[in-house]
Amino acid sequence: SKPASPWETYKSNKLEYGDLTDPMGDSPASGQKVHCHNAAYNWRIGWARPITGGVLTAANFTPTANRIALTIPASGTTDMNMVILDMGSSSPQAASPSIPYPKYFLSFRVRNTTFGGYDGGLSAAINQAVVIHNYNGTASDRDALTSNLVAIGGPRFDSFDPAFPAGNVWTGPFTPFNSTTGLGGGLRVKVVSVGPSSAVVELCRMYSQTEGKPGSAECQANLDRDCDGKMASLDSDCNPK
Repeated sequence: SKPASPWETYKSNKLEYGDLTDPMGDSPASGQKVHCHNAAYNWRIGWARPITGGVLTAANFTPTANRIALTIPASGTTDMNMVILDMGSSSPQAASPSIPYPKYFLSFRVRNTTFGGYDGGLSAAINQAVVIHNYNGTASDRDALTSNLVAIGGPRFDSFDPAFPAGNVWTGPFTPFNSTTGLGGGLRVKVVSVGPSSAVVELCRMYSQTEGKPGSAECQANLDRDCDGKMASLDSDCNPK
């Protein structure tokens, strides 16, 4: 039979706090070993920070360049170990124009086999897994907001987008794109590869949920605005059979 996914394992064990990637939610698995906090928690209290180029807003993407590939190191190997995606903002500045949209934290978790090593207490179920959390709070240890575990992929996501049968793509919520403000749209995260020390992910900003109608300007632009991996000229939205 098909092995249970990490999310199914969580549900069956009814882990406290609902986050098996954090010691607060998976203390039985940690035992006496070191178990790192999740990325959002570590960022909030100042214990870890994003990788170089790892703070992204809507301004980092354009319709003609809406994909960014990044390598995320294992959380237990360095303090620079996460990617922050604030797609609801036009810049990292607090006063910049924004819309309500989840802020996502991406990290890569690897179970450390060295005694006393960071993440040595990580559950084997999420070894070599890309983890996505949502946290809309601030970088302050006094912030009472909590983070939420959204998805786990190693490389197959437990809550993958069914449009991608390989299971290595997760899709976030979509809000209509506003060409005036440059805000809105959606996000797709693809796990390209995972290894013993790092993972490669591809982030794609969706400007629409379909490429467009046949003959439309969107189809003639020959872009991949819906992040389905097909340029408009090859997309069934623009060229139905």
